[in-house]
Amino acid sequence: TPQRVRLSTTRAGGHQSAHRGRILTLDVDTEMRPGHVPTLVCDPRVGSSSVSDDLVTLTDVTATILQLAGEEVPAYADARPLPGLELAGEARRDHVFGVLKNGWMLFNATWKLCKYPRGDHLFNLAEDPTEQHNRIGDPSCSAIYDRLDALLTSEIMRFVAESAFSGRHETNSSSADFGRVGWERKYPMPWGGLSN
Repeated sequence: TPQRVRLSTTRAGGHQSAHRGRILTLDVDTEMRPGHVPTLVCDPRVGSSSVSDDLVTLTDVTATILQLAGEEVPAYADARPLPGLELAGEARRDHVFGVLKNGWMLFNATWKLCKYPRGDHLFNLAEDPTEQHNRIGDPSCSAIYDRLDALLTSEIMRFVAESAFSGRHETNSSSADFGRVGWERKYPMPWGGLSN
């Protein structure tokens, strides 16, 4: 008899509100704290309850579903299985980032940097979980800001480069592997082979 894994998560509400996934397995405290998005995983293969405060993203739910179905997570996907489920490819995240049309965010489990057109915000969620004290002007936080800003800028540049991937070369190919390492053009291409 196949065993069914149940997975449920709440709405994050955008990058301003919650980016630290709280993984809950079976019967545990489901208290909603600022910076946490509860995710419940009921896996009959896991014999005990556990809580993980590891950083996760919504794409990690996709990677988890693929792994539970016996499929590989594509190499190009920025996703990994949720921690604590003993699935291949589990790894802790050092940070997560979010992008909306009017702002960017990076969160490393302690510090949260938000960049908006009208200014930046820096919060220490360990000391200020409700994000009431913007530390952007605090001289003692300048090194933290510089480090997070460089990391966020690097992530945004990677994100933009990846989003333009399909437009790098003119092609009639619909292959997701086009232009990636190991991809080779079929030549001569047989008639009707344009979709490969």
